[in-house]
Amino acid sequence: YLDEGMDNTTFEVNGELVVRFAKDPNIVTRGGQVSREANLLAAVATVSTVPVPEPVFVDPDEGCLAYKKLLGSALIDLPGPQRGVHATALAAELGKFLTSIHGILIARVHQFANLDVVSLSEYLSEATEFYDGMKQTFSVAQHRAVELFFDEPLPDVAYTAVLCHNDLSVDHILVDPSTWRVTGIIDWTDAAITDPAYDFALIYRDLGPEALEAALGNYTSTVNDVTVNDANEMRQRAMFVARCKVFEDLNYGTDHSMTALEWLFPS
Repeated sequence: YLDEGMDNTTFEVNGELVVRFAKDPNIVTRGGQVSREANLLAAVATVSTVPVPEPVFVDPDEGCLAYKKLLGSALIDLPGPQRGVHATALAAELGKFLTSIHGILIARVHQFANLDVVSLSEYLSEATEFYDGMKQTFSVAQHRAVELFFDEPLPDVAYTAVLCHNDLSVDHILVDPSTWRVTGIIDWTDAAITDPAYDFALIYRDLGPEALEAALGNYTSTVNDVTVNDANEMRQRAMFVARCKVFEDLNYGTDHSMTALEWLFPS
């Protein structure tokens, strides 16, 4: 047994193979999801600058996807202080990685990745709901900073949708603990055609403002050599979404999110 999330239960076989079972009880939707993800991973592997899971076998009826185990440790399992020291260099690698996958032609992947459109007002509504349930855990200064954020106008929402990992948290970034280089990106269940700012939002939420700038500084927003998204507008949306999504993480008891409040809501 390796891990269990909302969507999957994962096992390791002989230290070589990762075998994952979808939890969806509906055999049709479960099989469709697993097949689509396997096809998507095959497409992503042809362009990604870092390793991604490459399916060894798929059993749609069982909701099963198996791939060779990637090297490295999940970034969330490495010491927080060291994460902070290496965050900028890691984010620079992630910027190049996002350039590679965001640049995939939608025509190549639209059959394997759903269009996921979430309005900024939806993110804000969810954040306020989570916040209302945990107000007692915040200091007076944090209350003031959070509530000022809730009152700010929404950022510009104009963007061109691209293929996104859509859950690029420290749980899903693998790193070599000796070199602190990115060795893989796992868990593509939530991958979707959506706002590229969402991938940057989780970099900002989990690794900090310098990491966000490093990722954007090593990112080129092009599809077919045509610039499609403005970096400044993406930065604003990424910062907004990160501030909203931290409350979801806090609700689930994620420890590193308490540290993230220092840069998300400086008091």
